[in-house]
Amino acid sequence: EMNWERLDINLADKDYGRLDVLTSAIRQRLKGLPHVGQAVPAKWKKIRQELDKRREEKLMSLETFFSLCTSHGITGLGDQLLILKYFHLLGVVLHFGDDPRLKETLFLDPNWTVNAIYTVLSDKEIEQYKGEVPFDFIRNLWDEKELSYIEQTRLLNLMLKDAFELCYGHPSKPDHYIIPLLLPKEEPGYTWDDSDSLCFRFQYPFMPRGITSRLMVRLNEIIRNNIVWQEGVVFAWEGAGARVVERST
Repeated sequence: EMNWERLDINLADKDYGRLDVLTSAIRQRLKGLPHVGQAVPAKWKKIRQELDKRREEKLMSLETFFSLCTSHGITGLGDQLLILKYFHLLGVVLHFGDDPRLKETLFLDPNWTVNAIYTVLSDKEIEQYKGEVPFDFIRNLWDEKELSYIEQTRLLNLMLKDAFELCYGHPSKPDHYIIPLLLPKEEPGYTWDDSDSLCFRFQYPFMPRGITSRLMVRLNEIIRNNIVWQEGVVFAWEGAGARVVERST
């Protein structure tokens, strides 16, 4: 069961130290995570130091990581994968072993990775595409950042389903991607019959941004006729349909 703690802050000039209290509380919660503070073998530390030295390379193949572990005397596949999982949890590297497009790649610099993706999401000119973005536009943004072809390919895979869940391939426009967070807020015109429909409402004490957009990406194969907008989506599957709408109160 999740234990919630509410703290009031004021981001105005006179906060009277409440932001510092919040920051301290977050630090304490992070320290209490199961994998924080655990003793690890000395060999793991040496592997982490080696990864830190190679951070500027941005990417590392899984095969190279296994070789690195072997060079430090850790030869068992299970042990090597355990180390990798631990480093992913700590944010030392990013590795998505369940995604067949990404399982062979380690992202050595999480900050670089996030910043490269944010470059796309925050670009002002991307608004002209209303969420349906040609990959050539994304590639040009990354070219300006001097990212290699391989880096761009891995970053795109990272944005897709099973990883960051930020976009999916357009169902009818080749080499275009739909980014739900950048879709218009206006609900498009479509028909929907409310008769004989079940209605469910899920209420959140705090609604994290991105829940609906991640749902769109995760279930994009069953979206009905590309009926999507920033706060809603219509699904169709085996003769049944579902209309999901996010409301803020």
